[in-house]
Amino acid sequence: MKSMEVHKMKTEELGVELARLRNDLFDLRSQGVTEKVEDTSRFPKIRKDIARLLTEQTARLRAGGEAGNGKQSAAGEAPKAKPAAKAKAVTTKAPAAKKPTAKKPAAATAEKKTAKAPAAKSGGTKKTTAKKA
Repeated sequence: MKSMEVHKMKTEELGVELARLRNDLFDLRSQGVTEKVEDTSRFPKIRKDIARLLTEQTARLRAGGEAGNGKQSAAGEAPKAKPAAKAKAVTTKAPAAKKPTAKKPAAATAEKKTAKAPAAKSGGTKKTTAKKA
């Protein structure tokens, strides 16, 4: 789909085409999981077409509907933009003071380093005795 084709579409047609392309992309993804996809080049093509349609929709909304294009929807009204997400109030709090960490005494850490490793298990239970000469 070329961008000129997208410019010529009415707003309603943009919505219908967008829904169709999203459905196609979903079908391709599910096909990729369940069976072999014959033409894997369709993935980026569909994503780019969706991007073109969304770009055109956004441009029309920012331009004040369809007045710039001379096209009107069947209802004669431009689609309303979604309300902007409410921004969270940012408060400037001072960073909390860090609590000093209690350091272990040097003797305790030295003991850990010099602790003996557990004795290895011997293969048998035989005791060896020295022979008398």
